[in-house]
Amino acid sequence: MDFEIKEKKDNNLLERTEVDALLSFEGPTPPVPEMRQTVVQKLGCNPDLMVIRKVEPGFGEQSVKLRVHIYKSPAQLKKIEEKFVLKRNKLGEEKKEEPPKEEKTEEKPAEEKKEEKAEEKKEE
Repeated sequence: MDFEIKEKKDNNLLERTEVDALLSFEGPTPPVPEMRQTVVQKLGCNPDLMVIRKVEPGFGEQSVKLRVHIYKSPAQLKKIEEKFVLKRNKLGEEKKEEPPKEEKTEEKPAEEKKEEKAEEKKEE
């Protein structure tokens, strides 16, 4: 994959660097985690402080336009970026392990329930 920086600017107010780039590839569009690896290698930034904000593929082209945000602190990253962007970049909270689901006990057929109720009434 070829990586070419089109524009790079510092945004001091949001404490981040914004990079617009062009990523060329062969075959189908690579998934976001693969694009992240390429961007981290080319820019030499910390992968925990970088998100790919926007991916714009061109119709019939073997390239995508990227908008990358590189933050100065993880707190600022989590404060500004939306949850769906963090999830897409596989950042933020790790997947919580779900408790095992309880197996449903087999319910007795309706006839058996009626018989049990009838027996209980007789005992009273």
